[in-house]
Amino acid sequence: MNLYFDKKRTFQITPLLLFLGSVFITSEKFVIPTNSPKNYFVQVSLLFFVVFAVLSPKQKVLQGLRNRVMLWGISVVCFLQAGLGFIQYVGWFPSNHSGFPITGSFDNPAGFAAVLSLGFPVGAFLFIREKGIGKYLSLLITLAIALLVVLSGSRTGVIAIVSSIAVFLFYRPNLFRKFMFHRLGKLALGLLIVALVIGSILLYLSKKDSADGRLLIWAVSAEMIQDKPLFGYGRGAFQANYMD
Repeated sequence: MNLYFDKKRTFQITPLLLFLGSVFITSEKFVIPTNSPKNYFVQVSLLFFVVFAVLSPKQKVLQGLRNRVMLWGISVVCFLQAGLGFIQYVGWFPSNHSGFPITGSFDNPAGFAAVLSLGFPVGAFLFIREKGIGKYLSLLITLAIALLVVLSGSRTGVIAIVSSIAVFLFYRPNLFRKFMFHRLGKLALGLLIVALVIGSILLYLSKKDSADGRLLIWAVSAEMIQDKPLFGYGRGAFQANYMD
């Protein structure tokens, strides 16, 4: 029993420490492809999870992942990252990139928004499950995450949050029906759809050149896949053949 207790606590605390390290301690290394520390960090983390999963019963591992300590730990780390982004936005702390007001502990808003997008559905899940003060705290965390993703200007982050909300509504039909049967539900849904359409247009126009560049990359990549759909051009050959 004591051995199981120690295993359970280890599986709860160690992943949170790894997550905290990936977000704050080594996150500036994650966007520089020539740096090997990020690879070592990921390999060590994966090795830990594999070893622990092999040594522990599958049911216990899944229970550890769904544990409140794990979920709240992820939410708190993301909330701290959002707080760092906020004090950067108001000018109380410098960002790590001269071209962006918000980067968090990363070198650009992409990693910052990616981490917060991960924390958003976790916070939303806690908001649905928790009661009392826990419900209000999870709501605060979720709203703070959503706000900072918008302020960061990350289009992918905004899309990820909207997608998370859609998934929640899809897997919780009762919640969607309650929303629709409310006297203002249909009006709110109509306004939400209009806001999504307008927001999508604004997201595209806000960085039109960047968006067009990504569309071009997708189009060229699709042509390359059509040329060699099964085996591709080989390892490291994408850059050599892309301009053709």
